[in-house]
Amino acid sequence: MSNDDYRIVTVNVSQTVGAIPSTLQQTGVIISNGATTLAAKTPTLITSYAEFTAIANDTAATYAAVNAAMTTFFAQGNSLGIYIMEVGAVVDAGIDAVAAYMADPDVRFYTYLVPVAWDGNPKLVTLGRNNAANTSMVYFFIDTDATAAKYHYKTIKSFVPTQKSADPAICNSAAAMWQFISASPSDINKVPPMAFRYLIGVVALVAKGSVKTLLTTNYVNYVGTGAEGGISNTVYFNGMSADGNDLTYWYSVDWIQINVQMALANEIFNGSNNPINPLYYEQRGIDRLQNRAQGVFNSGVTFGLVNGNPVVGAVPFRTYVKNNPNDYKIGRYAGLSAEYTPMRGFMKIIFNVVVTMQLS
Repeated sequence: MSNDDYRIVTVNVSQTVGAIPSTLQQTGVIISNGATTLAAKTPTLITSYAEFTAIANDTAATYAAVNAAMTTFFAQGNSLGIYIMEVGAVVDAGIDAVAAYMADPDVRFYTYLVPVAWDGNPKLVTLGRNNAANTSMVYFFIDTDATAAKYHYKTIKSFVPTQKSADPAICNSAAAMWQFISASPSDINKVPPMAFRYLIGVVALVAKGSVKTLLTTNYVNYVGTGAEGGISNTVYFNGMSADGNDLTYWYSVDWIQINVQMALANEIFNGSNNPINPLYYEQRGIDRLQNRAQGVFNSGVTFGLVNGNPVVGAVPFRTYVKNNPNDYKIGRYAGLSAEYTPMRGFMKIIFNVVVTMQLS
C-alpha cells in the first residue's frame, strides 16, 4: 500500500530481549609453571587431553605436575573444557603474573588450579586473601601436604586445599575442580553437595583416622572411599573451602549475585526500550524489579541452591524517596533486599539406639 491515507491500522514493534545465562561458574584455568610452549598470560582452551599434549613442553622439570593435573581433570569426563595459562617456572614471578592477569583479565575465571610447587608460598596466601571478599567469586584449588600439620589457608574463603596424592601422576585438586565447575543448574539438573562427590582416576588417602580428623578440623579436603556406605568409589571428603563452609554454600551465594544482577539489569534495559510498558522510577517500577529478583530466588529453590522460600523485600516508593530524597534525583534505588540460607548436604549423622529387654 503506497498511500498512508488508506492505512487503517499501524503496528509498532518493540523488542524484549531475554538474558543470556552466565557461564562464569563453569570456567576454570590450570596454571602452568613452564610446562607448555604457550606465550605467557595467554589463556588457551583445552577440550581434551590430546590438545594439551600438542602444546606441552615435556622436557620441562615442571611438566609432570601439569600433566598430572590435565590427566586427572579429563579422567572425570570430556563434557568440560579447561583453559591453561603459562606463567613460567619462577614461583614468585608466576604468582605475580596470575595477580596481574586477574586485575585485567582477557577471560574471567571462576576457578584457578595453581601448581603444587606454590603450596604455602606467602605471595599465594596474600593473593588468596586479596580475593576472599564475599563478592569476589574466585577460588584457588591447590594440592597441599597438610598431614605434616601445614595449614596455610585456614579461614581464607578463596582457597580450596586438598591433601595431595602419594602418586605424583595424580592431581586430586583437578578432580575436585572438575566437579565444582561441572554444575549447570536447572529444573532437572540440580546442584548436589560437593561433599562426597565421586571422583575418578584418584586414589584414597591412606592415613589414620586421627589424621583425617585433623584435616577436617583444619578445613582441608581429601580423597576417601564410600566403603562405609557399601560403595567402592573414591569420593571427595569434605567438599569445603578453607573457611570451613561447604563449597555449595559459596556456589549458591555466587549464583545469586550473578543472576540477581543480570535479571535486574535486563529488566532496566528492556524497560528503557519498551514504549508499551516502560520501566519508571515509581511504585510499579519497584514492583517489577522486586518480582524479577524474586524470580531468581524461586529458581534457586528449584535448582537446589536456596533453602526454604525466601522473600525479596522492597521499600515502598513514597517511603524510600522521603527518606532518601537525593537518590530520586540520580535514579538510585537501594531498597531491595533478601535474606536466605544456601542449600547444603549432611556431613555427620548421629543415630541413637536404646536397647531393652522388654518385649513390645
